[in-house]
Amino acid sequence: MFSGGYATLGVSSGSGGKHTAGNVFAGNYSNLPGAQRINAISNSIIHETAAHQFGATAGQAQDQMFYARDGGYRMWPDVRARYGTVADSYSYADPNTRGNVTDGPIPIHPDDRKTLQNKLSDEVEPPDDDN
Repeated sequence: MFSGGYATLGVSSGSGGKHTAGNVFAGNYSNLPGAQRINAISNSIIHETAAHQFGATAGQAQDQMFYARDGGYRMWPDVRARYGTVADSYSYADPNTRGNVTDGPIPIHPDDRKTLQNKLSDEVEPPDDDN
């Protein structure tokens, strides 16, 4: 999954198996206007990388269970605080948080940001400016 310390992803308009660390299927965004579609695809990549490849968000690999709006975890304050953030795999499906996915960079919960920064500080070197 990692090449030179960086995540590698395949992005396509396919469907199915959406929540896998190495693939981002963005076909469900095809009806969005250009800028919103680009934002949604970018935010999907960010989610898959932060949550599934780096395991830096609350819920991580079990995000579908944690963030389902009708699941038992909806009662947990830490889960609700992350609705509409990078951790939340249901951000786009929920009309209340869809704009976080389509209108710009998706927010990241401060605790998840801290975890991501700590996790990556020793693993990833910044890319060369020449590349």
